[in-house]
Amino acid sequence: MIGLILITGLGLIGCEEKNQKYYLKHIDSAKEKLEECRNGLNKAFRQNDEKLFEKIKNDTECQAAENAIKEDRIQQAKLEQERKAAEEKLALETEMTAIRNQIADKSWQKSINEYLKVEGGNVLFSTPSPKCKAREIVYNEKVDEGKKELKQLSFEAIKEQMMSLCKLEQRRGSNCAVAQSALEEKATEDLANADIQTIESQKPLYCAEDIYSLKAFRKSWEKLLIEKTQNI
Repeated sequence: MIGLILITGLGLIGCEEKNQKYYLKHIDSAKEKLEECRNGLNKAFRQNDEKLFEKIKNDTECQAAENAIKEDRIQQAKLEQERKAAEEKLALETEMTAIRNQIADKSWQKSINEYLKVEGGNVLFSTPSPKCKAREIVYNEKVDEGKKELKQLSFEAIKEQMMSLCKLEQRRGSNCAVAQSALEEKATEDLANADIQTIESQKPLYCAEDIYSLKAFRKSWEKLLIEKTQNI
């Protein structure tokens, strides 16, 4: 009786339907089956046996093996993509931690100066390295930190610091640029809820001669004035 059960069990295993699900679990068998099917198609083509060609072409196991191989390739590509993404994320986080540790005791101004000292981090038309990406992220963090700190001050106080910083460095992305951006945002925020009379009264402040060349402030003031005028 036990022997009969074992034989019956083996028979069921051997008769497992070889569909796409089966071949997906047995990719080597799928490859062997597909090779067998392709050899059969080539033989039918050489012998000009149209019936045999159509039979093999429409064979459900041949189709299942081919579809399983295609699906497996998609899955493997996805796994490889996920592996690379995880690897890149780890490399980026490692570089960011290293950079943050290096500038831990530095102010946002000094941190930005350190960033500007390093040239050629991102090469045009090439994928930036994890170190370059990390530097860019930490730099942007310091820019946000600088603007947040500056915007705690009055418009005039920010303006004074901006003038001082711009005497030292005026390159794009410098502390001077950060202060200019903070001053523009401060002007916009200060006047956001003001009425038209208040906005007009502040023109000498926001359009003063010493910052008149910085069009952003003048444009911010003009934009707010136009918006308030249209809402009257």
